[in-house]
Amino acid sequence: MATTTVSGTTVTFSNSGAAADLTQSSTEDGTLQFTFDVLAASGGGAKTTIYSVDDGVKNDDGGAAIIVTNKAFVDYNKDLLIQDGVGISYSQTSQKGATFWIGSDNKIHYDAAGLSAQINALDAGETFKDTIQYTIKMSNGTLSVGTLTVVINGINDAPVLSGTAATLAAGTEDTAYT
Repeated sequence: MATTTVSGTTVTFSNSGAAADLTQSSTEDGTLQFTFDVLAASGGGAKTTIYSVDDGVKNDDGGAAIIVTNKAFVDYNKDLLIQDGVGISYSQTSQKGATFWIGSDNKIHYDAAGLSAQINALDAGETFKDTIQYTIKMSNGTLSVGTLTVVINGINDAPVLSGTAATLAAGTEDTAYT
């Protein structure tokens, strides 16, 4: 178990496996907003709380002056050791450009609606995949890291015609198109 001190508080960081790795998927024409109930899916007991969320990019710690000495945890972003605020005003941006935050409902919210043009351009067989990491804090103070993944699958869209409507010279189907 690794420990660190943040603002005079000692935090024990142990990836105990209590935090669940979760995936949600949709098609490009489906929802672009997801809610992850990580507390229901994770172990840790009734007093477990969501502690932090992060884009998962290592070494973009925003100046977090934390040294992780336990080799089991050097692959995690140190931002996961700093408690986040609750609500959309504390939202962050994922590697793909979606917005995510810890909600007042004790769930993690993910919103890719701002990327709808990019996502709607996906062809059949193409995917939009984004991941974020989060920590839960158990009643004994131990933190555990989980990964959330969003997968949106492209589909073949029907063609859309635009421009001036065509008229037929004689109004019948066998007349030349003008």
